[in-house]
Amino acid sequence: MDRFGKGIRGAPRDALIADVTSNENRGAAFGLRQSMDTVGAVLGPLFAVVLLSYWVDDILQVLWFAVIPAFLCVLLIIFGLSEPPNAAKAARLPITREGLRKLGRPFWIVAMVGGFLSLARFSEAFLVLRGSQIGMSNAHVPLLMVVMSLVYSLSAYPVGLMADRMSRKGLLALGMLALAAADIVLARTLTQPGV
Repeated sequence: MDRFGKGIRGAPRDALIADVTSNENRGAAFGLRQSMDTVGAVLGPLFAVVLLSYWVDDILQVLWFAVIPAFLCVLLIIFGLSEPPNAAKAARLPITREGLRKLGRPFWIVAMVGGFLSLARFSEAFLVLRGSQIGMSNAHVPLLMVVMSLVYSLSAYPVGLMADRMSRKGLLALGMLALAAADIVLARTLTQPGV
């Protein structure tokens, strides 16, 4: 359900950001959006550790507590946002064979390259499993997610600024090198600080 919700909210949110930002600041705007989005991934596990300590591992109680910010976000969307005056007209999703053919070769090349590159990215679950494998306690494993999200949050905006100022291909290559290095370190780490 969480991933389904993320899939539904992602496109409209990104379209709203694209509508209100200029082309020369678009990378910075999306970098800031990603950075702010990741702040929740830092604070969420921290609150979970605190609340699980307070409610003595009552996961159901902690999950009910998580409903509060979700409900506040829905209220913000309903009452706090409005479409910009220059918003694009509604588009119809081409899910017919003819519509898919019209997407053209460049779209399919980008989709295939993106799918291939996604194979190089490990799920965050592997980080958690690796932490458990090398002896981290269950109470401290969520802190791995906090550190990962904190690094991600602090780097997203500067990288977004870089996207506005340097070659996108060069930035993609740099990101893939960093990902490969992180994967190698994770695979070879045998100590808790290394994770």
